Parts: sequence; structure tokens; C-alpha cells
Amino acid sequence: MRIKSIDMGRKAEFFIDVWRNLYCFIIPILISAFYLFVLLKWDVRIWESKNFTDTLSSVITFVSIIISFFGVLLTLLISVKEKSKMIQEFLKSADKSAFISSIKNLIMCGLLTVLLSACLFLKDIIAENIIVVLVISGMFFLVRFTALTYRFTNILLMLFIGNYKVATKIEGPQLSPEQEKELRERIDKGI
Repeated sequence: MRIKSIDMGRKAEFFIDVWRNLYCFIIPILISAFYLFVLLKWDVRIWESKNFTDTLSSVITFVSIIISFFGVLLTLLISVKEKSKMIQEFLKSADKSAFISSIKNLIMCGLLTVLLSACLFLKDIIAENIIVVLVISGMFFLVRFTALTYRFTNILLMLFIGNYKVATKIEGPQLSPEQEKELRERIDKGI
């Protein structure tokens, strides 16, 4: 019985790892496909809404604020790297190319979302089939940007909250072995 429970635990851990690696693609694809289904089935054209331009402005503002926020956080991370043992450990052990790639993907999805939203302001002079492609692509990149933001926020929270524990706990171990293992795994996976 014990062997079976260990195998079930490994399977569950495997599926959790797969989900963590793929949710940034799966969720945007599902939402974009759902809207395409709604468009084809019930002919719901969101670009004909009287609030569509306000929505586009809100999307651009949202993405701009998030990108700016991460720019400030990255600057903060770089400025405190010499003072924080947790951040030094992160920078020493993390796959820097994967980390940089994650940041680039986040920024690229944000910029593509802004670009597609800006193009949709010209919906009155664009053919309808192009509008459909722009709307669905915009949905995909907005949801992907949001999922990548969630992933990157998790990494930063682990660093800053972990750093707080190191700063306030002078005696004893800084991280338990399980916490250290989990942190290393999440850093390696970019989650």
C-alpha cells in the first residue's frame, strides 16, 4: 500500500510540474478558443460594443502599469543584491538564461498586447476578418501576459518574503531543506 501512495504522490507531483510549465499557454489558448466559439456560434462581436475603445484604453493602461511595476522591482532587485543573502543565492543558483527569457517573454507579451490594442483603435478602417484576428490575438497575449505576470510575481514574492525571514531570524537555519529545495525547483522552472 505504501508503494502505491508514493507512486500516486509522484504522479501528482508530475502533473503539478507539467501544469506549472504549461498554464501560461493553456489558459490563453482556452480563452481565445472560447471567444472564437462564441463569435462563430452566437456572432458576439465585442468590437461593436460602445465601450470597446474604453476597454482598449484600460488594457493599455493595465499593461503599462504592470510593465513599469516590474521595471521598478527589477531595479530594486539589482540594487539590493549585494545586501541580501537570499537574492545572492538566487542569482548564484538560478538558470540566468531561463530567468532572462521569462522576463523577455513577459515584456514581449505586454508590448504585443499594447500594439494590438492600438491597432484595434482603427477598427473603423480595418476589414472585419482582420479585426477578428487582432481581437483573438489580443486576447491571447493579454491573458498570456497576465499568466506570466502571475508566474514572475511568485518568484519575486518568494525572494522578498524569503529575504524577510532571513533578516528577522538571526539564529537558526535560514530556510528548511524542503523550502530550499522547493525554491530551487521553482527557480529552475521559472515559476
